[in-house]
Amino acid sequence: MKCYSLSIGSENTGGGRRFTRAADALIRKITESHFPDGFTIMHASGGWFDPKRGQFLREESRQVIVSAEHPRRLDDWCEELARALKQKELLVIELGPRRRLRFDQPARPRRRTPRRKKLRASSSA
Repeated sequence: MKCYSLSIGSENTGGGRRFTRAADALIRKITESHFPDGFTIMHASGGWFDPKRGQFLREESRQVIVSAEHPRRLDDWCEELARALKQKELLVIELGPRRRLRFDQPARPRRRTPRRKKLRASSSA
């Protein structure tokens, strides 16, 4: 299973340079319907370079992190988000394999490796 990050800008979501509560709720609702086992949404401020305008446009953004067995699983989710949020394109980045660390179970005893003794340099007189 791999993790993927999706970046969404606020410009076309109805709030100008900021996300509306409705847009945030829509992102959560759509993402939950496609990834009911969990996901993460991070709020960010940043922007993007628009080559047609020749400008860097500042806006709020959301980074949504999901896990999926195959990248194809992202297609319907991205299409639904793009339509709902009036996005022309979405940026998805493959982050790599998911690694889950559990802390709700008793720790297993660690196998100790004996330390090596440092050798002292001997001096010959």
